[in-house]
Amino acid sequence: MNKTEYSEKRKSFLQRQYSLERKGKPSDHDYDSPDLVNDRTSVHSKVLKWFRRAGANICSPNCNSLLIGMIIGSLVVGIALAATLALLLTSGSAYTAVFCEYIFIQSLRVQPPPCRQQQHQHPQHQHPQHQHPQHQHPQHQHPQHQHPQHQHPRHQHQQQRRQRQQQQRQQQQRTVRQSFHC
Repeated sequence: MNKTEYSEKRKSFLQRQYSLERKGKPSDHDYDSPDLVNDRTSVHSKVLKWFRRAGANICSPNCNSLLIGMIIGSLVVGIALAATLALLLTSGSAYTAVFCEYIFIQSLRVQPPPCRQQQHQHPQHQHPQHQHPQHQHPQHQHPQHQHPQHQHPRHQHQQQRRQRQQQQRQQQQRTVRQSFHC
């Protein structure tokens, strides 16, 4: 069949469609409902026609493989996600322990726990994080806080309270490190 024969057949088909629509008789390819046959120019009618044609195209045999592929793909992704979550949430899983340890340590913003060889070292060779709170961040201290004899009693009280809070945080970090052994 050449191009002219196809265009002639298409033209005759469209003419038949038009004549049937003019008579008000529904044809096999008419997507109008009976209540919209008389009002073909309304926006409602055009929108319904467009949606019906789009739905017919999506559900046509040509698109079945696409729909089946989408369904199978979503099932595979769902199963993979469920397996990953089950692996992470299993109580006896090694991955869970590592994952929870990482999140817990990151939430406290501490360094990873020292290995067992480092735990037996002399206390003066400890990590710099275990030093006295005054030596940690000297740039953040106000100049008047460096000389206690010139401080107002209220400032001394605030500094002592900050030091106690910092010591409590360091103690908590040490207990966390001791609970997670290498």
